[in-house]
Amino acid sequence: MELLYICKSDLFNVGAWLTFVVGIVTVITEIRKSRKTTFINTVTQTRKEYITKLRELTAEFCVKKDNANAYQLKLMMNPAGFIGWWDDEAVKLIEKIIESQDKSDIDKFVALMQSWLALEWHGIMNEGMSGILNKNKKGALRKQFYLEYKKYLKYKESCVQK
Repeated sequence: MELLYICKSDLFNVGAWLTFVVGIVTVITEIRKSRKTTFINTVTQTRKEYITKLRELTAEFCVKKDNANAYQLKLMMNPAGFIGWWDDEAVKLIEKIIESQDKSDIDKFVALMQSWLALEWHGIMNEGMSGILNKNKKGALRKQFYLEYKKYLKYKESCVQK
């Protein structure tokens, strides 16, 4: 009988410790999830503000074609990080517009910025659904929208030639 009492007592202790450990693991997991959710929400909000500012500056620049908006737009870009596309192309178009104010350059710039805004919006939606996008998914998304932009430019050029 005494042996049975000791076994029940030991089982109770083991059960209590297991419950305690599971509780600690649950708390740690929930803290990590909360931090990740907070981070994603912060990034999403910041991207929304970035999109709004980019849209406003783009519209003002296309109307006024002034250096002040041109510099603000350039400061929102990273041409060294995207040589040959996106930011680099936007900066080049901004400079061409300031120099010549050619309508076709403005149209190209607007189309680029529309694609850029669509890219940002889809990035927000994808991150909202699946969490932080890895480098490959971000790259694929950028490539997809940049190729759509180039395809649109070819379409516009073919319409003008007709």
